[in-house]
Amino acid sequence: MSSYDCVVIGLGAMGSAALRELALRGHAVLGIDAFHPPHDRGSSHGESRIIRKAYFEDPAYVPLVLRSYEAWAALERVSGKTLLHRCGGLFAGFPESEVVQGSLASARDHELPHELLETADIRNRYPQFSPPDGVVAVYELDAGFLRVESCIEAMLDQAVRHGAEALFHHRLSRWERHGDLFHLTVGDRRIETPNLLVSAGAWLGKLLPDMTRQVKVQQVVTAWFPTAGERESFQVDRFPVHIWDLDDGALCYGMPRVPGGRPGIKLGFHGHRATVDPDHRPDTAANTARELGRYGRKLIPALIPEAVDATTCMYTTTADHHFIVGPHPERPGVWLAGGFSGHGFKFAPVIGAIAADLVTSGTTAHPIAPFSPSRRDLSA
Repeated sequence: MSSYDCVVIGLGAMGSAALRELALRGHAVLGIDAFHPPHDRGSSHGESRIIRKAYFEDPAYVPLVLRSYEAWAALERVSGKTLLHRCGGLFAGFPESEVVQGSLASARDHELPHELLETADIRNRYPQFSPPDGVVAVYELDAGFLRVESCIEAMLDQAVRHGAEALFHHRLSRWERHGDLFHLTVGDRRIETPNLLVSAGAWLGKLLPDMTRQVKVQQVVTAWFPTAGERESFQVDRFPVHIWDLDDGALCYGMPRVPGGRPGIKLGFHGHRATVDPDHRPDTAANTARELGRYGRKLIPALIPEAVDATTCMYTTTADHHFIVGPHPERPGVWLAGGFSGHGFKFAPVIGAIAADLVTSGTTAHPIAPFSPSRRDLSA
């Protein structure tokens, strides 16, 4: 039987970050994934994820995202990879919209540099957009996007370089607690550990059935669209990341062309989500891509609404859209990192550090009270 200080279940963004951090701290740690990350079966794929500081969801996230910027920069230095592209960000809507008001609240509470642009300002600065009259935008110079697959590759590579073991194409088939240790069966291997970190994304409820009421697994679609005219207008140095909250039931976001990536700009709906079984998902990409094309053409006149590619992704969503990070309320030795509700990727290195703190000492200096697995009204 093999022994480890901690076993990490699921090696997407959060699991790979935790595996790396635990290895950096000298722990004997094993990571297990049913596939070979980075892969397109879960939540951490699709080329790019927005990163931003003026966090409209809640000002409480700002200290964590500021630390994340530092951590991604540090990972770039040690890995030699470009992971974060700063291209500026427009977070737009009518003046009373959640995106505008929330972004302003975070920017003001934490004294973040920002501008409030009127409709004409948006059109003048970024003529690629045609926003409806009355729309305003919070502009953040430091916003940009992360290269998803490169981030995960870098974290896993650093984890293994510092002594972690990663086991791919394996599922945890059985686990039991015996005294202070968990006994795990993974394929033909028998493993023991005092700590089990579950960062399994959409499979959280399948590994821990008592968590099924806390999260919903929802499928979303992102698609890439070509543009007419000068391609340079949609490159990183001329086109920002953007989120649109236009009081029409859709929260639409987008990103510029990724250098060396798919031939188009990326769009997605944050709010169009169907509840699914992660092992049996319907193919909704084509239909949603058509919706995205029609919607995107209204905001970006040069967009050609026939997608050149589309992919599905899964959100593991809580009722309050806040994360689940901390000890399992009824299972000593089980630590949870899940429920990231479609906005967690940017925080991965900080969540990894928090998970390592918890496994090591049971506590962390980071402000994670809003993410407690024991909080009231968590059920999704």
